Amino acid sequence: MSVRVAPQYIREVKQAYKRRCHTQQRLAEALGMNRDTISKFVNGKFISYSYFEEICQKLGLSLEKIADFEIEEREPSDSSERLSSLEERLLGYGGLSDLQSPSDPVEPPPQQTFPVLFDRILEIDFKEQSQRFKQVIELQRTAGFLVHGEPCYGQQFLLNRLLRLIPGRQNQSPIKIDVSSSGVGKSIPNLWRELTACLQLPREATPTEIMDRVCDRWQTQDVIFVFYTVDYMPLGILSEWLQEFWEPLVTRAKKSLPQGDRHLLMFLVDNCGSVGQSNVRLAENFEQPECGKTRLAEAVAYELGLPYEPWYVKSTSQAQDGLYTYDAVRRLHDAQLVRMGEKSQSQVENLEHYIKMGALGRAFQNHQRTVVLIDEIDKADIDFPNDLLRELDEQTFVIEETGEKVKAVYPPIVFITSNDEKDLPDAFLRRCLFHYIEFPGSNQLVEMINAHFPVLAPGLVEAAVERFAKLREKMVKGKSGKKVSTSELLD
Repeated sequence: MSVRVAPQYIREVKQAYKRRCHTQQRLAEALGMNRDTISKFVNGKFISYSYFEEICQKLGLSLEKIADFEIEEREPSDSSERLSSLEERLLGYGGLSDLQSPSDPVEPPPQQTFPVLFDRILEIDFKEQSQRFKQVIELQRTAGFLVHGEPCYGQQFLLNRLLRLIPGRQNQSPIKIDVSSSGVGKSIPNLWRELTACLQLPREATPTEIMDRVCDRWQTQDVIFVFYTVDYMPLGILSEWLQEFWEPLVTRAKKSLPQGDRHLLMFLVDNCGSVGQSNVRLAENFEQPECGKTRLAEAVAYELGLPYEPWYVKSTSQAQDGLYTYDAVRRLHDAQLVRMGEKSQSQVENLEHYIKMGALGRAFQNHQRTVVLIDEIDKADIDFPNDLLRELDEQTFVIEETGEKVKAVYPPIVFITSNDEKDLPDAFLRRCLFHYIEFPGSNQLVEMINAHFPVLAPGLVEAAVERFAKLREKMVKGKSGKKVSTSELLD
């Protein structure tokens, strides 16, 4: 929806921005908008509702007083006709509003003045979308959202609603870019140049410098990007932009997470639904916690009759832990015992006594092919996967303390699991084969229970699975953030 300053209030608007911000450029920089958008606002031209609302808040203007809504190309004859037309367009689409259910009779609009129109707009609610949004930002520090639908589906109202749900965002303005303005969305260089202006960087700033500025700003505040009218962009350009801008930015940002509950978010606003129906890759699947990843490696070892070596990664784990550990503290203690005559010197000098092989080290030394599990690798430091590249590639490592070279007798079968808490390095991922494990369906859950408990009362398994599914769905919709898993069903 578009809105403009009513002609009789343009003079009042110009006085307000001169009194508070002095120039259009300063106001644009303060709000993270184009100067062209500010110029249209000041001169009574139509701009998007969300822009209009934020400018009014910044200048202390009453939106209800100065707004002149663009309802249709044909201007309605009076305010009551405007109200009826807008209600029909906004409430006539199923599932958008909790204001009235489809089965309720629609009362005719009251014959009142234009401010009633604004009040009706504010009554529109997006409960389901808002609830999902809150779940995401409670669990994730970085996230992207596509706000889309048919024309006049209320995308701007939903966006404003979501922005207000971000904790502590009251004094922070999003970085807003209308990609349909001046051909911004027609090429990648245009988009980068637009970002330099929004971030107050030199026009020739590189993408790396732009992402550095974003990450620096994120250390002290939320950083929120809003790209309006992405349906205007060629789909190839949009896909390329996500790969060149958003994906590298998130990868870089996760390496330097700020203190506190700050978010790095992006909103793509699609006003005609074309992006949502396209094949543009907007998100990647990630493994769900507790869906059986850990047990897969153990099951493979069991079925093939091979030895099994699990390595459960922790936040403090180092890559070397999976190869071997050297107990220097124990050796120092034994050296003290030598002085007391309780240990022999030869025992202390033999470093092999103080070296303990890890899961990978034992698998390399085993004279039989071994199944190795590296469980939840994303819990460790970001450099952890890179530190294993050479060892997994060459199937060999050196014990630094003794100089001994350990080479795999039989290359192990290595299973690596991740809950997608961190992005893994590209160099590491190129050496992996991916398998996404869907959460088991009802039939699979029944088979799992029957495998563990062959003798159960008739109907009990089906009832348990049905109850489990309802409980899991309830936890997804709620605020717990933790969903019941297969292990909890079996326990």
